[in-house]
Amino acid sequence: LADADNGGTVGVDEFIQLVKSHEFDHILSDHDEMEFIYQTYKKFQEMDADGNGEISWEEFYFYLTKHGYTHQQISQHWHYLDTDKSATIEFDEFWKGYKAMSDAAKQQQQGGANDDLDEKEQTIAADQGKKKKWSSK
Repeated sequence: LADADNGGTVGVDEFIQLVKSHEFDHILSDHDEMEFIYQTYKKFQEMDADGNGEISWEEFYFYLTKHGYTHQQISQHWHYLDTDKSATIEFDEFWKGYKAMSDAAKQQQQGGANDDLDEKEQTIAADQGKKKKWSSK
């Protein structure tokens, strides 16, 4: 997806091109937003075990099982993130999903409520919003 030269790594220029090609231009001017998308992309790359730019159910399930998630939690996350129902999760789906969860967690911390997120999703989103590694409880 972002490794345009197929060099095995994503350079800064390739990352910026990824951001621009997915209509994330406005993020480049906001350091916190840029850091959020960068950390989310790094997490995406960790889950994309075969490096093909998409996360399969098997990759997703293996990664989250390894980090203590239940089958039910993994399934809920999968159905939330695979918005186009293609049986894979591309980066734009991944980022938008976790951005929505992060925003909901921030809103809840400020006194709002969101019944759509379980406690584990709120923990992930809150941790991501604070620029920390995702919870592995």
